[in-house]
Amino acid sequence: LTLKLFSIAKVSGIAKAGGRPVVATSATFFQRTFDQVQQEVALNGTPVTLLSFGAGLSDADVAQCAKDAENLGKKAPYAIVIVNTTQQPLLTNLDNVLTRLETVYLGKRIMIVETGYAHQYAISGDYSTQAQAVWPVTQAGQKQFVTDLIAMLHKHEAVDGIFWWFPEANEYGLDWTNFRVNDAWYNGNLWSHETGRATQALYELKNFLND
Repeated sequence: LTLKLFSIAKVSGIAKAGGRPVVATSATFFQRTFDQVQQEVALNGTPVTLLSFGAGLSDADVAQCAKDAENLGKKAPYAIVIVNTTQQPLLTNLDNVLTRLETVYLGKRIMIVETGYAHQYAISGDYSTQAQAVWPVTQAGQKQFVTDLIAMLHKHEAVDGIFWWFPEANEYGLDWTNFRVNDAWYNGNLWSHETGRATQALYELKNFLND
């Protein structure tokens, strides 16, 4: 959550200083940044572009922010919501967005804020079902997702950073009767709750640094 809030506050500052920042995200709970989008971006009239693909930012969130900004006589932020569909291959949307960003914002650096994939506990939904057909919800499947993601990101020279959502969650040794958090949940962390050891995907992430 802190990372999401910080990213919006930071890019607003960059825009205020004369930059033209772009935030591209697939963060599950990106709608939690609504206050920052409204207060840091809309109220200040800063030119920030928000790209949300498969994330928790709805059209209603964007519309409300625009309405509030208009009532205050300010220019609303420019937002694009890109939704994953079952008609397109997985990761194709992100690939296309990055290509577009590199073309429109030539010379700008790009960070992926943020990504993740489960290694246990399947998630329901059409997109999740499609993803699981490619990357099983296992440690090996999570590792393969990282491998495929990095291979795609290496095609884009402007991408120089990637954030993994909630990687540090590790409930090994806790009393799961009373204190468990990730039981039958997203579980996209990079540690096994059963062994306390890092998953294979954590070691695979280092390859992002290799061109």
